[in-house]
Amino acid sequence: MASVEDAAAKMVGDKYRSFLYDEGEKSTEWRHGGREGLLGEETLRIGNYNALLKSSLPKEFQYYKAEEETFESSHEAFRSAFPRGFAWEVLGVYTGPPETVFKFRHWGFFEGPFNGHAPTGEMAQFFGLATLKIVVRTAGREGLYGEETIRLGTYNALLKSCMPKEFQYYKAEEETFESSHEIFGSAFPRGFAWEVLRVYTGPPEIVFKFRHWGFFEGPFNGHAPTGEMAQFFGFATLKVDESLRVEEVEIYFDPAELFGGLLKGPPISESHHDGGATHGCPLSKQLV
Repeated sequence: MASVEDAAAKMVGDKYRSFLYDEGEKSTEWRHGGREGLLGEETLRIGNYNALLKSSLPKEFQYYKAEEETFESSHEAFRSAFPRGFAWEVLGVYTGPPETVFKFRHWGFFEGPFNGHAPTGEMAQFFGLATLKIVVRTAGREGLYGEETIRLGTYNALLKSCMPKEFQYYKAEEETFESSHEIFGSAFPRGFAWEVLRVYTGPPEIVFKFRHWGFFEGPFNGHAPTGEMAQFFGFATLKVDESLRVEEVEIYFDPAELFGGLLKGPPISESHHDGGATHGCPLSKQLV
């Protein structure tokens, strides 16, 4: 039987498997994805809104530019938008110390202006799972049955957004099962790997951390590939019955982690004119 050392030797130079080998020892190098962690003092200096809403997306796709706001201006913006307060509540605690995992909701009634947008009076909210080290979030959405998820396609089901269309960098409602898989299949011609990084609780409600990643080597929505790794991290809960059949799944992640890498490439029309030679996909011209 081959030893661990033999297996490791075979992975040398393998762009994919080298990232999968012995991740437990290397996790601190990449667990925050495209963002660096913040020390407590820095979070206090820039403000919790700016710390949590800082985005890896190109500026033209950011609907809140955290890097341009101060502690005071960010709090003023959200106080104005939610004059009756922006409530935060813990919905469930899954593990105890030293690494506590809990589910939360942040919500309020949008009754004041926000970044030039008039208030609607409706509730605005997001849900998330958190540990002492990482926070992930997603907008509040209604759940989908398994049949509907299969019909829409997993990409469209997970990337559907409640943002106004002008702020959506992927319009899931305009894509079909087939077109969504074509888009991501072209962007990641060698595959879009999914891996479980850590499991916090056992059945009947399993909580785990995951990573979805691949090398951006094909065009994405008119953007040329960079050849770099694009990835995002997230948490999920999985409720199972006594036979371990899945009854309910909840997934929490920040899509900006992924799209920050996919929108980094220049528009394909520009890259054709600048003499760039970074296009390795034969479908590029078809997708312009």
